[in-house]
Amino acid sequence: MRRLLIIVLIIAFLALGPGHARCALDAAGDASAAGVTGATRAAIIDTGFRPDIDGFGFANFGDPEAIGGLGLGALAGGFHDEIFCHTGHCFGMARASVANFEAGRASIRIPERDAMPEIDRIQTGQSFYYIADFFRFPPGWLPLSGPPLGGKAPDCTTEYMGLLGQLSAGKPAVIGLYASRGDGPGHAVVVYKVERDGDRSYIYVYDPNLPATLHDYAVCPMIAVFDAADGSFLYDDGHRFDELKLDDVDGAGEDA
Repeated sequence: MRRLLIIVLIIAFLALGPGHARCALDAAGDASAAGVTGATRAAIIDTGFRPDIDGFGFANFGDPEAIGGLGLGALAGGFHDEIFCHTGHCFGMARASVANFEAGRASIRIPERDAMPEIDRIQTGQSFYYIADFFRFPPGWLPLSGPPLGGKAPDCTTEYMGLLGQLSAGKPAVIGLYASRGDGPGHAVVVYKVERDGDRSYIYVYDPNLPATLHDYAVCPMIAVFDAADGSFLYDDGHRFDELKLDDVDGAGEDA
């Protein structure tokens, strides 16, 4: 059985390439450590959202930030203007894909030029949140700053329980991802399914950085892991995130 698993992983690596094969290797390694396989995990919640249908067919991207060839980030000491030039559109893509799913529209079929106006509107509505997070302003520093503007997640366990509550209602959940070491910007993904084995929960996500047109989610699902034993969380799409924050702001940037 072990030899067969190694052969399958080698084939996946050759077929998917190093950038995409990592998630398959990580998921298999994690399952082996937990003593389970995909066949033995018990699905506890599945909203029906699927990245190859309900995710967008184009990858997340950032806006160029320069005027006359001069980088604004260099002038501002590394600060990125999120109001006019977004670092990325992951949050907008995540929220828009959930809205399309709830409306019965397959995001994979929507051309980028048609999808971007709404995605950009959502992303711009969240700009003050990202700015507050950059400076780590405390909650309440401005009249606009209700949760989660400027607020950090209490802990991963609290956020995970809130996540389960939303998924239990049949709605895919948007979560923000952060690295506690603070070595990069946050990210946003859509959680659509959770499987649990003992203390470990396997959290299936649609990652806007990896559209189904470039990544086979059926063969290599993107999975985050939450461990209830120690309250730890981990997601790796090339950048390692160990904090999550359940989105509790609606698409207009107002408290939900």
